[in-house]
Amino acid sequence: MEAVTEKKAGDALSVPKGYKKTKIGWIPEEWEIKQMDDVVTLLGGFAFKSNLMQSNKAKYQVVKMSNVYQGFLSLERTPSFLEKITDKEKKYILKEGDIIMSLTGTIGKRDYGYAAVISDHQNLLLNQRLCKYSATKISDQSFLLYLLKSSRFLYYFFMIGRGGTGNQANVGINEIKQIEVAIPPLPEQQKIAQILSTWDKAIEQTQKLIEQLKNRKKGLFDNLLLGKVRVNGKTNGFKKTKLGVDIPNEWDTITVGNVFQERKEVSNNIEQYPLYSLTIDKGLTEKTAQYERSFLLKDKENNKYRLVYDDDILYNPMNLRFGAIAKASISNPVSVSAYYNVLKPKDSNINIDYFINLFKTYRYMHIYDRIAIGSLEEKKRVHLSMFLKLELPHPPIEEQLAITKILTTADKEIKTQESYLQQIQDQKKGLMQQLLTGQKRVKVV
Repeated sequence: MEAVTEKKAGDALSVPKGYKKTKIGWIPEEWEIKQMDDVVTLLGGFAFKSNLMQSNKAKYQVVKMSNVYQGFLSLERTPSFLEKITDKEKKYILKEGDIIMSLTGTIGKRDYGYAAVISDHQNLLLNQRLCKYSATKISDQSFLLYLLKSSRFLYYFFMIGRGGTGNQANVGINEIKQIEVAIPPLPEQQKIAQILSTWDKAIEQTQKLIEQLKNRKKGLFDNLLLGKVRVNGKTNGFKKTKLGVDIPNEWDTITVGNVFQERKEVSNNIEQYPLYSLTIDKGLTEKTAQYERSFLLKDKENNKYRLVYDDDILYNPMNLRFGAIAKASISNPVSVSAYYNVLKPKDSNINIDYFINLFKTYRYMHIYDRIAIGSLEEKKRVHLSMFLKLELPHPPIEEQLAITKILTTADKEIKTQESYLQQIQDQKKGLMQQLLTGQKRVKVV
């Protein structure tokens, strides 16, 4: 940013050329500070009666906060439908291009304030604790979306969050209207939105490619790991295992307990053995906010954690049926909650990667669900004794290695694209910061 120097009371004051100082910082001279009430028309959601909602598809779908989690419109998450609405409720029908945002979350966490755009969906209803933003004559609707996702706006958005019940945080419509923002002239808004939309297209295309690669890997999983497709292209018919899984006649069967046994080592020294957690998406990772707090407190009272070593397999008994199982790839032992089950290989020569991939197939997910025990659906768990008795297909070691090689290659392709996605998302985030604060200007023809 080019600067000139002015003199005031004998002291040098650096003033950016072409910029002015405002209550929210330096902005270009052509920009204005406006309250959100001038920039948008806001509509709070309606409290549709939950006792009239149904999970089966009907004429109208009620869009809830869970449907805009992480800033994406995901209508498949816990859908709720209404067959009919009143004339009063028609005001809350969303249309293409509408921007909606979640207003309620957890105190101290940024698990709300997610903004999403309505595309070509029809008969969607704006539920309570969401709001709809519509641009006024001084603002552009496409620019508005990026403004709502900017770090400057979100800073003030979370500042005005007030407590609800318990640890709940709420942001009100009237408070949002009073947030002050820097607004460029309309042509510059449109140009900024146009530039950022090209990044969004690149991000969307990369996300679609990653999804395609993951779907291809899912197909490879069941086909290769269960022998539906042979690496050598040959098979002499199939036989059914005790669990109802069809495998090639040439393959043997074993149980989990034939190749793995429980690791019983514990420790209370989390300085020597750092605390790790198990998540469905990332596997074994350093302790995060996702770590089950109740488990930690219980383990602290018991003064012990389970130890995990390289090539161990661990799983969450309650979430195994959703994919909470992973192989440890670590240089040194770590601690995990005593709630987890930890297994070590009995034989150092087994192909652990074949088995961990097998444990993650959809076929075995269904088996876990079938053998899970519990009086409440959400608290069902797969006990270690039952897991160790599970029957597994056991192809020749050469075929295990060949299958693992194919799946590893597929994983590398996915990780390469995920790394590229993170890179362009970070670049877009930096560009947004510069464009929406005026640090970087765009040429408007």
